[in-house]
Amino acid sequence: MQKSALVKSSKYAWMICAMLVLMQFIYAGITLSTVTLYMEPILAEHPGLARTAYALTITINGGANAIMSFFYGNLVQKFGLKKMVAFCAIIMVAGVLLYANGTAMWMFYLGAALEGISLCFCSGATCSVIFSQWFSKNTGTLLSLTAVGSGLAGVIFSPIVQNWINTIGWQGSLYINLAMVVVTAVLLIIFLKESPEPYGVKPMWNDQVKIATDEGKIVPYGVTSKEAYKTPQLWIATFGVGLLALIIYGSITNLAIYSSDLGYNPGTMLSIMYLGNIILQLPFGMLADKLGIRPCMLIYGIMAVAAAFIYSLAPAQGVFILGTVLLGGAFSILKATLPVLTLQVFGSRDQAKIMSPMIAVMNIGVAFGTPVLSAAYDITGTYSKMFVLFAVVAAVLTLMLFFGLKPLQKVVNQKKAVEAGADNVDDIQ
Repeated sequence: MQKSALVKSSKYAWMICAMLVLMQFIYAGITLSTVTLYMEPILAEHPGLARTAYALTITINGGANAIMSFFYGNLVQKFGLKKMVAFCAIIMVAGVLLYANGTAMWMFYLGAALEGISLCFCSGATCSVIFSQWFSKNTGTLLSLTAVGSGLAGVIFSPIVQNWINTIGWQGSLYINLAMVVVTAVLLIIFLKESPEPYGVKPMWNDQVKIATDEGKIVPYGVTSKEAYKTPQLWIATFGVGLLALIIYGSITNLAIYSSDLGYNPGTMLSIMYLGNIILQLPFGMLADKLGIRPCMLIYGIMAVAAAFIYSLAPAQGVFILGTVLLGGAFSILKATLPVLTLQVFGSRDQAKIMSPMIAVMNIGVAFGTPVLSAAYDITGTYSKMFVLFAVVAAVLTLMLFFGLKPLQKVVNQKKAVEAGADNVDDIQ
């Protein structure tokens, strides 16, 4: 057992929660959500940079995240989650520093790649794994809380960052961002603890729903990654959420220009989308905890279908706003689904490894959503036809996920045994 001046009781779980909310607020929120605001001033200062070439930074960010996601579980197993988060927090510092001093395209590309690598570990997947160690229940709600933090940062800081850019320039704004990233990295390195077990502390609410022994040892349950890879559930989740990511994120990243084409204020529409996400994100986690991930996926999948259908009509502003709110709700699927799904369908035993291919494919979908929808516009001269296709495909995927993600019986049986007080469940099928 390790000694710690910080970790003295299960109440330290709330410090863990605060650190993860801060991580999402700064990294996924302020740093990632405001990145498109820098495009215009950077291109104005560097006229030799092509708009299309610069736009690839978003694809590179998502691509680097996707590549790292394939190795997520193995890296966690080899080095531990705390070390990987600390390393990636430092990588984020390097990425923002490159952006702030960018004078050539390769610097922006490298900065985007470093930020993508960092976000692989400083993200919802890591929050889920750590929450499942520190809290005995309500992990879906807590995960949604961190996601609300990132959405709230987008709403609050988009106009603030725009003001910084207008008053002190894009480099000055990025240096303020850099200071926030550095402070966050220091706090994560000092205060984030991967699990209560090394300190002999039980998880929060362990007296209500047991996941640890009286000595504080976490009891793993569920299937191994090798067993999970042989199940249809894993591949249904992988490709279902991956394609939904393409549809939802492609819609989000094209929202500003589509709004402008229709004569609506793009900044207002983006704020409405983020507000919709903030309002509808927390119920996502609460529903997942109370009803299970499948009903939750059905509800938010319907939002994705409805949003795509509404956008296909190029409607009046009021109806367009409704579609944008629903798109914000559907965005919840890309923030909390796979971590919660992994825990509920496959268990906690090999959570990080099982999530790896699913998160990787989801990030591939995120990376390609923007160019796919943009290419469709270039070919047809309209977004409407592609949004009709998005609506149809999203409907099929939503039904596939609802009917295909039944939790494995072994997981159900072992989870009940752990909560009943069993110290070892390896022989339970």
